[in-house]
Amino acid sequence: MGGVRLFLLLLVFVARVDGGTITVTKAMDWGEGSLRQAILDAEDGDTIGFDPGSLELTGSFAAVDQPFESLGTFVVEVDEVNDRVTLSFDVTGTASFADFQRLWFTDEQIANGDAEPEADFDRDGTGTFLEWIYGRNPIEADAQPGGVVVELTPGGDLELTFPRARDLPAAVQVAVQSSVNGGNWPVVPGTDYAELAGVPIAGRPEVELVTIRITNAALLADAERLFRLEFRVP
Repeated sequence: MGGVRLFLLLLVFVARVDGGTITVTKAMDWGEGSLRQAILDAEDGDTIGFDPGSLELTGSFAAVDQPFESLGTFVVEVDEVNDRVTLSFDVTGTASFADFQRLWFTDEQIANGDAEPEADFDRDGTGTFLEWIYGRNPIEADAQPGGVVVELTPGGDLELTFPRARDLPAAVQVAVQSSVNGGNWPVVPGTDYAELAGVPIAGRPEVELVTIRITNAALLADAERLFRLEFRVP
C-alpha cells in the first residue's frame, strides 16, 4: 500500500576497518565504479567509500536487485552528513506469507524450518504466521506482548482487538469461532459480529488495530462460552 514503509537497514560506514576499501565513482546503476558493483564486491571487513570529485553524494542510487517487485522496492540513500549508506525497503504492494518469510529469513533458515508458520524463531511466544498477521519482526523478540485483547463494552458487547499489518493481501480472512467446551469450535455467523474500521497505531504506520465486536446477546449470555480468532489464507 502506498505510504506504508518497512525499513531494513544496512549501514555501510565510511570508516576504515580491517579490510580493503572499495570506492564508488559513478552514480549510474551498474558497472565498475557503481554502488551496485561495490555492494556485490564487498567482503567482510571492507569499507565502501565515495569519491566526491567524481559524483555528487546526494539523492538516491538504484544500486540493488529487486527480488520483491510485487511487494515494493529497495532504495539506497546516501547520508553525506553521517557518512553512511542506508538500504531501505519501500512497501508499495501486499506481502504474502512467502514474501514475509523471504524478507526476514535466509534461505538456510527457511530450509531448516525456522520460518515455518508455527516456528517461534525469536522465542517471544508468537509463531511466524502470526508475526506476519500482526506486522511484527519475526527474528527479534518484541518488548511488549502482542496478540488479541478481550474487553466487555459498557453496552454488553464483547470486543476482540488485535494488531494487523496493513500490507496483508486482501485474501487473508479472519474467522470468529466459539466453543462451550473447548473441543468443538464452530464459526460464528457474520451476522453476530461486526469488524470495526482499523485504527492507526502511533509510530507504526505499517500496522493498524482491528476490533471484532460480538453483538449476539444469546452467545454472550453463556458465561462459559469461549471465543477465538482464526486467520485464514485461502
